[in-house]
Formats: sequence, C-alpha cells, structure tokens
Amino acid sequence: MIGDTLKVNQKEQLRHLLSNANALLEAMRYSATTASGEMANIGNYVSYKTFLRKYNELAEQAGPLLPGKTILGVFKIDNVRGSGDTTWPEQKEYFDMAYSNIALLKSFGRGDWVRRRRDT
Repeated sequence: MIGDTLKVNQKEQLRHLLSNANALLEAMRYSATTASGEMANIGNYVSYKTFLRKYNELAEQAGPLLPGKTILGVFKIDNVRGSGDTTWPEQKEYFDMAYSNIALLKSFGRGDWVRRRRDT
C-alpha cells in the first residue's frame, strides 16, 4: 500500500515537473521572439541567466524522480556572467544551453512518465 502511494506521488511529481518544463520552454520561446527593431538580436537572449537558474531548479527536482539520468547537470550560476558583461552571441549560447537541457529533461521525464503509467 505504501509503495503504491509512493508510485502515485512520484507520477504526480513527474507530471508536475513536465508541466513546469513545458511552461519554461514556452516562456523561452516567447522571450526569444518578442524583441523587435534594432534591439532584436541584442535583446532576444538577455534573460538567459534566469532560464539557466530555472533549469537548475527543475533538474534538482528531477534527480530523485529520474534515477540514472546523470546527464542532467546543473549550471554554476555564480560563475555565469551577467547580460551586461556578455555579448549577444554569448547570451544566445547560454540561452541555447538552457533550452536544450530543458528539452532533454522533458524528454527523460516524458519517457519515465509513460513507463510508470504503463507499469500501473
């Protein structure tokens, strides 16, 4: 009985994690497409540090739910320079790292969620 409750709780946590990952990816897509005019290239990626931080939070939540997924690392945010100290190509690189890691986390989570659903 306790094991079943734990499985249900983990499935619910995983479902919540996937929902958060989807929301974060959507926020990133919106952020990357809303700047316009002369500032479009420069302004599209200035929120990269926020997205790296949010990815870290999701990755830390995912750790106990996705055992064996050691490919999910975290970023040392204190070592990441701010938007005023980086060029826009560097900002885009950080942004892309956050985006790809969130997409990977989502992929792992979805696969594990489908497997757990099938096992019940």
